[in-house]
Amino acid sequence: MLTENYETEVQGLYLIGALAGYPLIKHCLNHGYDVIEYIMGNITPRADELPLRALLDGANVEITSAEFTEWVRDSIPYYHSLTELQLRELLLQARLRRVRPQEAIFRTGEPGYSVYSILEGRVRIEIEFKSVELQVGESFGEMALIAGQRRQGAAVSVTAALLLEFDRNTLLRLLRTFPEIRRIFEANIGFGIQDFEPSELPEDFAAPVETIAPHLFISYSHSDQSAAIRLVTALEKERFACWISSRDVFQNYMDEIVLAIKTAVAIIVIFSAMANQSEEIKKEMSLASCYKIPKIPLRIQNVAPEGGFEYEFATSQYIDCFEDWRTAIERLIVD
Repeated sequence: MLTENYETEVQGLYLIGALAGYPLIKHCLNHGYDVIEYIMGNITPRADELPLRALLDGANVEITSAEFTEWVRDSIPYYHSLTELQLRELLLQARLRRVRPQEAIFRTGEPGYSVYSILEGRVRIEIEFKSVELQVGESFGEMALIAGQRRQGAAVSVTAALLLEFDRNTLLRLLRTFPEIRRIFEANIGFGIQDFEPSELPEDFAAPVETIAPHLFISYSHSDQSAAIRLVTALEKERFACWISSRDVFQNYMDEIVLAIKTAVAIIVIFSAMANQSEEIKKEMSLASCYKIPKIPLRIQNVAPEGGFEYEFATSQYIDCFEDWRTAIERLIVD
């Protein structure tokens, strides 16, 4: 068992990266930095604190990230077995959605892109002439995701509610990675995953994920991460699904970047002086051109594109947000 500072039960012995169960290089780098700062006595926010804080602020949840993690684990049976570190990593893939009383969460016949868990309030599920009311801690929307079907019923809030939302790809990864979550999931839906006929089970359930719900791909320099997170928070508040590498890469960075670009409806490029020098963004733009994905440059600094970027954006209309962020985001949403 690790503490929040990655320390083992042996005082002074820390586990990071793959040894702690987090295989990506970004995990190793982030954890290592946090451990060194802690050992040196520099108490700084953890690497995941900024995106988790943005998640909470976007839904007006006024508690700390540690309190939120404990709240989710205590409230929702799916996550009882996860450690704090595992759950914090998982919550980087989540969205928080506030709904008003009698608001439609999804309707019959809609594609099923998300599974929801209730943190506050009550939700009514309506299927044909039947309905059932769900309380805090209960989850819904699983069947449409796992079977790859459209919604067989509707979900409507009974009261004001706060919902924890995960997309289909995150759910499939959870079921593959954590046997206890899979057991609870199968108990909730009333049968095991193995009970599906092969034709009914999505091909990507046991294989690497090959589909992602429609989304906006956010391309940015690491130096502009705070602006990227701010943008994602604003867009997702307006119900635009976003894909951002700091949150949505789970295992294989390169494979998942390529998949996310191929399946994007558009790519928003956060453009700055640092972005102008970024070889990674150039690679992403090249892939976007190969797959004919529209590119939208969002300038956060008054910087002209150079070299390959000048060519890439020759026919693009810039959206400038370095003077008036709110107006620029409103324009982006409308366009």
